[in-house]
Amino acid sequence: MAIGIGLLGLGTVGSGVTRILQTPKGRQPLLRQLQLRRVGVRSLSKARDVTLPQGVL
Repeated sequence: MAIGIGLLGLGTVGSGVTRILQTPKGRQPLLRQLQLRRVGVRSLSKARDVTLPQGVL
């Protein structure tokens, strides 16, 4: 069962959390269940350091 989470912002911390969630290898079993569902940002047109699936941003 996946646990969906959302983030507010993709700055330094938000980008780091996103990278961790996108790389399940080596994570604790509980953390493997976490799935990034939505990310809220101020500007959709701004360049980002992470790549997200369509509809998440």
